[in-house]
Amino acid sequence: MQLLSDLLHSERGRDFLLTRGIFSEPGDFASILARPERTELRGFLGLDKEAPDLKLVCSGQQIYIDYHFSVLAKIVLMRYLINQPGLAAFFIWHDTDRSGSDPLITKFEWPMGSKTYPIKIAPPGKIEVETRFVELDPDLLNKALETLKNYVFQSNFGDKAATRQRFNELKEVFLHNNRANLSELNFQVTSFLLKKQFGWNPGAAMLSGLLSNDILTAEVELILNNLSGYVQVYNAAIEELQELDIDPQVHPLAEDYLPLYYSCEVDDRRLRLLHLDGQDGHYAIARCKCGQEYRFFLGSKVLSLTEISQSGRWGPDVSLPVLLNRQVSGLIMGKSSALYGLIMKEVLAKVLGQKPVPFLIPKSLAGAGSVAEGYDSVIYHYLAGKEQPLV
Repeated sequence: MQLLSDLLHSERGRDFLLTRGIFSEPGDFASILARPERTELRGFLGLDKEAPDLKLVCSGQQIYIDYHFSVLAKIVLMRYLINQPGLAAFFIWHDTDRSGSDPLITKFEWPMGSKTYPIKIAPPGKIEVETRFVELDPDLLNKALETLKNYVFQSNFGDKAATRQRFNELKEVFLHNNRANLSELNFQVTSFLLKKQFGWNPGAAMLSGLLSNDILTAEVELILNNLSGYVQVYNAAIEELQELDIDPQVHPLAEDYLPLYYSCEVDDRRLRLLHLDGQDGHYAIARCKCGQEYRFFLGSKVLSLTEISQSGRWGPDVSLPVLLNRQVSGLIMGKSSALYGLIMKEVLAKVLGQKPVPFLIPKSLAGAGSVAEGYDSVIYHYLAGKEQPLV
């Protein structure tokens, strides 16, 4: 089946994306943006004080410790867009995903010869735990830094004094945050690397911060009160893409679907909440492998997130484009999110009665292979003293 890169490679594929509101030209994308319908996010970011009519572009990404350049292509686009008049942009770092959902959340690799060697920064046994709930082990981080130091100086980057200075600056960021949680460390290292390698760090917010300030609560509740139609249209959209030989990147939803996860209060394991339609009302339920069971009352007629949101331990699934649709003017999407965003656009239009905002995708995602010279890693390029490629 076709992926995003396949669609970007052909004129027919690009035309298909364009008919679905997915742009690859920043100028065309910026020209059709409108002011967001809702103002909660703008207020949270303090943008209403600057200019009430400002258009808001958003992108997002799981918060890694290291990055491939294709991921940071979204940030390159964002840096371009902030120069457009009347437009602001910010980044949402996702700290509510499982730490094991991508290897770069808990470790990075260093190339030596024809092999790469992992450097782990998170304690073992935490892959089912959200990054915001993974507590760091200072001893493990010290061991990781020593391993990295050995690898760096075996790599013979030339000017040893300059290499040592770069390593010590990165080491200081690690040591200053060695008693934080995993998402906080990753955020600080990410911010450091972006400033050093790109000379720019986008305005940003943690997804958990948006949740704790009820920025997305009303949008989740809108889905809760339209669950049947949501599931039906979502699954039909998946089938339509598959018939067009396009990989939707997501699986069909079950009848007991909820767009919610919850982290166990005993072992912090991330649990999918399921919908139970009982005689006395609707519930969100889950059972953890540790034996702990959860049962949250959603309501009888009008469903609400009240009982769950008070916990501070919930998070959304891939429905985030739906939750942001009325809060932003447009979204910058990546390789997977652009394709499952096509499904979200169908749900928005046919179930929730909303006009989907336009998406922008980096044209570089059509390229084959790594654009990095030597090794596709931001940490590697920083420590090697290599200039950052613009993707």
